Amino acid sequence: MEKVAIAGKNDGSLYDDISENFGRCSAFCIAEIESGRIVSASSVRNSSADFPGSAGTMAAGQVLNMGVSAVVAGRFGPGSTLVLHRSGIRQYEIRDMAIRDGLDLLLEGQVECLDCSEILENMILQNSFRKGNRMNWTNLKRGEEHYICPDCGCMMPKKITGEEEEMVCPNCGNKMN
Repeated sequence: MEKVAIAGKNDGSLYDDISENFGRCSAFCIAEIESGRIVSASSVRNSSADFPGSAGTMAAGQVLNMGVSAVVAGRFGPGSTLVLHRSGIRQYEIRDMAIRDGLDLLLEGQVECLDCSEILENMILQNSFRKGNRMNWTNLKRGEEHYICPDCGCMMPKKITGEEEEMVCPNCGNKMN
């Protein structure tokens, strides 16, 4: 079974419209796909939609923690592109339609996966990432829990020690969630 997260403008239901902006969407529709068919769909609020900065990075961390293998939105920013690409999550851009219609296009193979490697290479060459987003995200894995800094968007894998430890952001020194 595969999970796909689709950025929704309002409630994240199958009948909601796909949000133009991944990081600032109101909710995600989490669709479970089996044998090319939608088995179930649920809505999850985007907890980072109203954050002043790094919303895309934090939204990417949220769907990463849900164990999705693909995401759909109207567009993706540099922070979310980096986290999703390095985590092995496929990204698809679909605009101006309902979530259900976009999922149908995706399932029919009518949407191409974004080639983010060239996009990221150009962003790095142009120094497009803010200092807070320059992190080593090479070890992020789907389905693992991660700490996320609410100020700069830095993400670090949680270590399973039996106790919840307090993690401090290596970029800005603030407590990570």
